[in-house]
Amino acid sequence: MTLNLIIRYSIYLIPLMVLLISAVSVLNKNQRMNIILMSIYCYLGLIFINLINNNETALFLNNHLQMNDLIKFFELILIIFVFIVMVIIHISIEYGLRYKVSEEMLILMMCSIIGMLISIEALNLITLFLSFEITSLSFYILALNKNRSKKSIEGSLKYYIVGGLTSTIFLLGVACLYYITGSVSYTDINLIFQNFDITQLNYLQNIGILGISLIVISLCIKIGLAPFHGWVIDTYEGTGLLMTLFFTLTQKIVIIAVLINFYMYICTAINLGLFLKIIYIFIILTMIVGILGCLGQQRMIRFIAYSGIINSGFLIIFFLGNTKEELITYSIYYLINYIIGLITLISLVIGNPSFVKETNIEIFPEIKRIWQNNKLFAVIFIITLLFLAGLPPFIGFVSKLLLILSNFTFNQIFLVTLILVYTVGIMVYYINIIKIIRVDGESVKNENMIIDSTVLHSIIIGGFCWQIYSQVYIDEIISYIGYIIGNIYY
Repeated sequence: MTLNLIIRYSIYLIPLMVLLISAVSVLNKNQRMNIILMSIYCYLGLIFINLINNNETALFLNNHLQMNDLIKFFELILIIFVFIVMVIIHISIEYGLRYKVSEEMLILMMCSIIGMLISIEALNLITLFLSFEITSLSFYILALNKNRSKKSIEGSLKYYIVGGLTSTIFLLGVACLYYITGSVSYTDINLIFQNFDITQLNYLQNIGILGISLIVISLCIKIGLAPFHGWVIDTYEGTGLLMTLFFTLTQKIVIIAVLINFYMYICTAINLGLFLKIIYIFIILTMIVGILGCLGQQRMIRFIAYSGIINSGFLIIFFLGNTKEELITYSIYYLINYIIGLITLISLVIGNPSFVKETNIEIFPEIKRIWQNNKLFAVIFIITLLFLAGLPPFIGFVSKLLLILSNFTFNQIFLVTLILVYTVGIMVYYINIIKIIRVDGESVKNENMIIDSTVLHSIIIGGFCWQIYSQVYIDEIISYIGYIIGNIYY
């Protein structure tokens, strides 16, 4: 076990040291960029191989870290999708579409991955806090980016301030739990909560609920749940399209993994009562804010940010149900579909630089050109929009329907009704974009601005095939996710 741990953390740290030395010693900018990218590919590949070959379920570092099938599943998802993002960044650099990505930012992205992996594995609140800080320190600088425009500085400053506030709230929650349990370990807190005598220790239980509430709220702030969403819009707009993809993708995966872990170890061991009603309100507010925000947007980045806010509301619905295993399974499945749809959408945007401006990415004035540039990609673009909107018969609709029906069986009728109304509302905006592409695009002159990249085309076609054909294997995918969760927590 000790040898495996040494190998794992050597894989994390040694390529990073090689990358830093190479980045400093190589003078040629293009060579330096290629070395950094190759190092990141090797880094992600080594972690992926190590995860595939590691079948043990164990605790490490005096119960500070854990490894089981669910943790490995989330880490594999993270590594695979980050690898795809790095490939998209590599293509944008190769074709001169830098989108404000520099070698320093690539190094910071690599450093942040270490913090994300530790966050997913954390079984201790202090370890979780430190891993979040490792990731956040890199993210604060990434949000600023190389251009240092007004919007970038504003977004980075807001991110930094909100990050500090989030850390404070998280630590207050940890202090509350430590006060009543004398421990910051998930397993110890779970055991103590299960043995609480409610009649004699009711005030202690209230402090415990307060601690859990503060920690969960801090995590909700990190994924932009309303009413804590304001910083997300400005931060994403200032970072650029590729950093927006990286932030959205990684934060969703890591925070949902942490929330599921925290929920199953700690939240299920105590009656949360009023806090669940607060989460209920948060979800409703999130969907209202997200949809109203989307309806008024003409810029791609702000549209993606508001869309991400809506999907954050869907992803934490598992807090409200009674059969936790089922809802968690559907939430993970929904997360995978959302990420694949988002990657496909942004790949299509990167592949059509004719309607992407460096400083102002506009949907309405520029997106018309895609139909004349490449009709196949225009059709995939339209289908991807319908997929993200949750329109039948695409798998995005199926994954959303599974969450809706599960909540209906738990008597969450009001929430289900609101979700259906919100879904219809957001479809209006998506269909308007489709109308601009197909109808308004007829009069636009062909500019032939499609990037001729086989790898990028493969990513687009792969995402398209998932949207169309993955529903054939929906039972197998959901059964596999459910099997993993059932083995770990039940």
